[in-house]
Amino acid sequence: MIYIENILLGILHPLGSRLNLNLKYIIMRKILIVPCLFLLLILANSCSGDDDQVAIETPSLVGKWSGVDYRIEYFNDGEKEEEEFTENDENDISTVTFKSDGTFSTYQYEVNTLSNSSQPEVFEETLTGTYSTEGDKLLLSFNEQENDEGTFSSTFTLSDDKLIIQTTTEYSDFVGPQSTIVTSNLERTK
Repeated sequence: MIYIENILLGILHPLGSRLNLNLKYIIMRKILIVPCLFLLLILANSCSGDDDQVAIETPSLVGKWSGVDYRIEYFNDGEKEEEEFTENDENDISTVTFKSDGTFSTYQYEVNTLSNSSQPEVFEETLTGTYSTEGDKLLLSFNEQENDEGTFSSTFTLSDDKLIIQTTTEYSDFVGPQSTIVTSNLERTK
């Protein structure tokens, strides 16, 4: 009987130590997994909070803008009659500056070298006023009113460094309903 016990102990002893090592390995893994899972939960929770606070910056109208070109379309009774396209250069400079306090100023400088006189005609003007926006609408109210229409409503499209302003003017005369659409392309001046 002792012989069988020794044989059984010899066989079971290596299994017992292997079982004992496996049990220790399983316990150690569980001890390491619990803190790792806890740390993962903390990191996941802190990352998800950052997404809620990301501010998407929209381009601002505030700043100085220089005219690149403009297009004027003339309509008579709803049908386009004429179109003019002009690119700004050193003889045709236009800028508009929008300030954060709701005021703006425009500067226009034109040299007409096509006149019949020996001296070119120079036109230079600065106008000021207030502005407001609502959605894609831009309302400009000029301080210097040479006529009754000192306020203009325009639509605008704005990206980081490009501004497109489109103004439609409608009127009637002896020919019938008339309208003019002026589209100005401007770039932000740095």
